Amino acid sequence: MSYRLKFDERVDKLWRRIVHEQIDTALALLAEGKNVPVAVHETRKSMKRVRALLKLLRTGLSREDYKKENSRFGDIARHLSDARDAEVLALTALQIAEVTTGKTRAAALEMAKEARATAQAHAGDGAGKKSTSARPGHRLPEQAVGKAIKALKAAKKTVDDVELRSTSFAVVREGLATSYRRGRRAMKRSYESNHDEEFHEWRKWVQAHWRHMWLFSRAWPDHFAARMQLAKEMSDLLGADHDLYMLILAVKQRRERGARAAGVDGLLRAARRRQGEIREALQAKSAVLYAEETADFVARIETYWEAARAEQKRQRKSDRLRREAVKTASDASAAIVDEAAVAEMTAAKSPIAVAAAKSIKKANSATVDRASKAIRKPASKAIAKTTRAAKPGAKAARKPRRPVTVRS
Repeated sequence: MSYRLKFDERVDKLWRRIVHEQIDTALALLAEGKNVPVAVHETRKSMKRVRALLKLLRTGLSREDYKKENSRFGDIARHLSDARDAEVLALTALQIAEVTTGKTRAAALEMAKEARATAQAHAGDGAGKKSTSARPGHRLPEQAVGKAIKALKAAKKTVDDVELRSTSFAVVREGLATSYRRGRRAMKRSYESNHDEEFHEWRKWVQAHWRHMWLFSRAWPDHFAARMQLAKEMSDLLGADHDLYMLILAVKQRRERGARAAGVDGLLRAARRRQGEIREALQAKSAVLYAEETADFVARIETYWEAARAEQKRQRKSDRLRREAVKTASDASAAIVDEAAVAEMTAAKSPIAVAAAKSIKKANSATVDRASKAIRKPASKAIAKTTRAAKPGAKAARKPRRPVTVRS
């Protein structure tokens, strides 16, 4: 599986290649049925990769197609989420219980118990009450897995029907700019408002950026790996922040049902305190990830991409010329008449034999010279030429390209 852009690949082919890969991977894991929790987790990740690709290609899609495909792959992930969401709530409550005492700890443990019961209810909420299970708390009804498989097969049939209004790299460039810009704006709104919903919305754009860097990673693996790692760390922190938000909502519902105020209020304070720690940790990381203005960031990424693309072309041409030179030398070697035969002609002292020997020697010498030049000169000239073309600004100097305006 290669979740990466290819140099000179049209975006419609990019769409079909990656989406088919992600669907096929998910179907194989779910149909195998050996480790359902892992299969479900990987399927959800595959759907997130497809939706991140949709964001990158959004400017090339019609509004209807984008909305339809985004909903389709989002719904597949949601088919598999109910039991997992309840289990995450239980784990979050247990984490609070580990750092609290007294009534607050008791309330957290009670919340975890209720969430586990909900997860088990979801696990048995299928046809014949069957469920798939690898360990307690990670069970899922077979009916949910069956729905996901059916939806994936239906989606696979329509992947090739999606049409892009443009197949040029400009679609990718604009999609990257939009995603990065919206991530920066979501970050600012989150800290200005301090609302839970804003932080959750920001997380979506951080996750998209993480996967977009993955898609571009062919250009400069080490650089993009660093950005991917940073975005992944931020996504995990924002995910923990959202888990705490869901715990807070559940706690408030318990309070409305008449739960003891002392323990519930302490649980709320503990959850909010942990959120504050997470949001403080995110500030330094986000300052690095979103340090550049949108136009500067996109221009830098495009420079990396074009430089890597030119280098790949240079390497391919150089390799081709070297192979041709080696073949020429091999052919020339095979064409040279055996020197022993020439010596015999010369020793015969027949005027005709001596003349033939001289002619053969001359032909052999010319053949060797041609082979030597074929090995040395063409490859070196090609390397010099393509190296000049790969220098920044070389192509632009010959044929200026219309600049792309990207809003900051």
